[in-house]
Amino acid sequence: MVETIGAELRLVGVAEIEPYVAVWTVLEAAAEFGAGAHRVLARNRAALGP
Repeated sequence: MVETIGAELRLVGVAEIEPYVAVWTVLEAAAEFGAGAHRVLARNRAALGP
């Protein structure tokens, strides 16, 4: 089962699941964690101004 923002999907076959695995793999590779994530948040907060 995959929960999306607007729906719940029931995926039962490999062919249905593989696209989600591929997307989440790409997103995970692009993600920042720990100190890197804090730097991204601080940079974006500073860009918004006071």
